[in-house]
Amino acid sequence: MIYPPLEAFRFSLLLLLLAFCLLASLFDLRRRVVPDWLNATFFAVALSMAFFLRAGLIQQLLFVAFCFAFAFVLYKLGAWAGGDAKFFTALLAFYPLFKPLDYAAPLHVFLTAVLFLAPFILFSHWREIKREKQMLKALAVKAIGSAVGAVAFAFVLSIAFKRIAWIGLFWSFVISALAFFAFTALPELMRKALRKQVAIAQLQDGAIPAETIVVARGKWKAVELGLLQAAKKLASGKRLFEGKVVANAFLARGLEKSEIVELKKLRGLRFLQVRESLAFAPMLSMAFFAVVLL
Repeated sequence: MIYPPLEAFRFSLLLLLLAFCLLASLFDLRRRVVPDWLNATFFAVALSMAFFLRAGLIQQLLFVAFCFAFAFVLYKLGAWAGGDAKFFTALLAFYPLFKPLDYAAPLHVFLTAVLFLAPFILFSHWREIKREKQMLKALAVKAIGSAVGAVAFAFVLSIAFKRIAWIGLFWSFVISALAFFAFTALPELMRKALRKQVAIAQLQDGAIPAETIVVARGKWKAVELGLLQAAKKLASGKRLFEGKVVANAFLARGLEKSEIVELKKLRGLRFLQVRESLAFAPMLSMAFFAVVLL
């Protein structure tokens, strides 16, 4: 188990980490990207501190590998871009320097960040979200159903152990509803509301496609898959798309020059739905400090 360093050094480390988060947030807000050199530098600092403090470097490396796997899965699901995944990994590398090792920490930090992000999305894009009334109703029903199921399961366990904790049941409801929103509702809302139509001739490097363009047998088509549909296809061993993928909405990254050239060659394709990128670094930073300090 990794224990936190001395209090005198812990404060200095917090200031260093605060500087890292401020720099990353500024880059993300202005350019929608966190530089690799910044992530790599502070990742190296975190590992160096673990070695210097004899805080269990091997355990920290295993923890960081787990955090990266968690972030990579979210990247593949389209929850954030590759830069966000790298920043998340570098940030979580500092976690064992402040608190005992906890493999639930990545989920805790992510859900807290979603809690901070949700009001921003709802208020800043309420007009767009309001148009998706049917989707909102369906997601609300599923979220409540998921939360009720979690509470029922927790209640059965509490009866089995002859100890009913009503506060625990309440938090089971809240956490399960929040988890559903984070992994299902939020990506769907982002796909539907945080998008705009851009002319193919005006596409620029870094534009994030909100729809996948597939070319098969000389013809193109726009394909949109929800997370559940994609998960079912992958689970059954099927390919997500049949044909050549020119623009992939599931990669959560911006278009490259070569992809834009290919899109411009497609006859009849005049517009492309692109996704508005969000600055995750500020939310992740606030979530990390909230988890570590509270």
